[in-house]
Amino acid sequence: MNLVNLIQFLRDRLKTLIWIAYAILALVVVLDAIPAIVDKEHAHTALERWPGFWALYGFVACVLIIILSKWYGHLGIMTREDYYEDGAEAPPSPGAATSASGGGSEHSRQAGKSKPAAHGHGHTSKGGHHD
Repeated sequence: MNLVNLIQFLRDRLKTLIWIAYAILALVVVLDAIPAIVDKEHAHTALERWPGFWALYGFVACVLIIILSKWYGHLGIMTREDYYEDGAEAPPSPGAATSASGGGSEHSRQAGKSKPAAHGHGHTSKGGHHD
């Protein structure tokens, strides 16, 4: 059975799969409540002695990670796919300085023209190689 068939098989039985997951979670919490199975003698806090504490803790931690990651991403890390294609001029490189007479360098005269980006792996746009 290949992966596509397995995914389709599970998708067709989604409600059953969800109930199986709930049953497994309930079983873990019940087993955690049995002192003969899980030794809680060396717990550091009173919360650690509660049945299912670490399952709840892990769930809350995952939800917080997702919420905080989305919030952080929307602050500015995520950007449009066409970010570099909006027609904005590229800033001049540190070595390209304009002269005092206003003539400017070749780079500053061509600031409005954009060069195609290098798409090679480890290669520069002129065929060189990055170290």
